[in-house]
Amino acid sequence: MKGKNGIILLMAICCASCEGDKIDQSLEKTQFHINALISKSETKMTDDTWINGDAIGIYTKKSEETLSSGGLKSNVKYINGNGATFLPAKEGEAIQLPSEGDNIDFIGYYPYQEKIDDFSYAVDVSNQTN
Repeated sequence: MKGKNGIILLMAICCASCEGDKIDQSLEKTQFHINALISKSETKMTDDTWINGDAIGIYTKKSEETLSSGGLKSNVKYINGNGATFLPAKEGEAIQLPSEGDNIDFIGYYPYQEKIDDFSYAVDVSNQTN
């Protein structure tokens, strides 16, 4: 019986010690970092690896929504600095993960194009020789 009372007393002390402070949501934002590897593909990259300075474009959108209606970030440029790590070209444009716990989708493409109209990436497939 003493053991039960001791556990109940310990639980009461633990519960009473909680302060209930709210967490500042603005401090919880986390930057999105990209590590990308390539395996066995036909690319212009040397030895199937990223080249220092390669740039990719990233879009983010709310999950279950279209890119046009649920878009959060559009065509953010990330540059390869070393190996498989990509960082934002401009620090102020770093993609932040939502602190509210919302699900988001990432859409990435390579090589980066500054101007993309209507979410269409122009690809020239007229020359298919290798």
